[in-house]
Amino acid sequence: FFFFFFSAIPAHALAPNDPKYYLQEQSWNQIGAPTAWNYTTGSNSVVVAIIDVGVDIRNRDLKDNVWKNSGEIPNNGLDDDGNGYIDDVNGWNFVDNNNQVIPAINVQDEANVITHGTLLAGVVGEAGNNNINGAGLNWKVKLMAIKAIDNEGGGSLTDVAKAVDYAVRNGADIISLSFVGETTSKVLEESLKNAYNHGVLV
Repeated sequence: FFFFFFSAIPAHALAPNDPKYYLQEQSWNQIGAPTAWNYTTGSNSVVVAIIDVGVDIRNRDLKDNVWKNSGEIPNNGLDDDGNGYIDDVNGWNFVDNNNQVIPAINVQDEANVITHGTLLAGVVGEAGNNNINGAGLNWKVKLMAIKAIDNEGGGSLTDVAKAVDYAVRNGADIISLSFVGETTSKVLEESLKNAYNHGVLV
């Protein structure tokens, strides 16, 4: 009888150089992210729409991954790409019907503002290995910021449906919806069906 013993060679786990990554390491290890990063750290060709309370697109670990509408000229007051939204350079605010996608600031120190939408954007696409803070699951990705929930966390499912339609029409590959509600909406249901029919993951 011959016995063969095989020892598993652990796969090299890629770790970013970000100084606060150690605070995230346990969570990312639980889903095998460091091993996955050996294969890919994301792609700038993938667009993820964050439909939430807004995203602080000025955040220094997010700003390089913020989606830019290439058909729109910033701040000229025109709907350059003809999509029905004026100056929607980084997304749209369906609560206030404008292009202000950064959440409302209610504290004195703007540099430390963190909101649900911004946190979610960070999990999805905080730039990694740039020696700044931490790392998102995708170090490279494009984040489309869409505000459909108000500052108190409430909102209209009709606005959410409009946000989903906007994301689909403007090239989102993935739509993130991270909220709950107790009502249903035929309009939102149709928007979600339309997203799936266009190959958009929700």
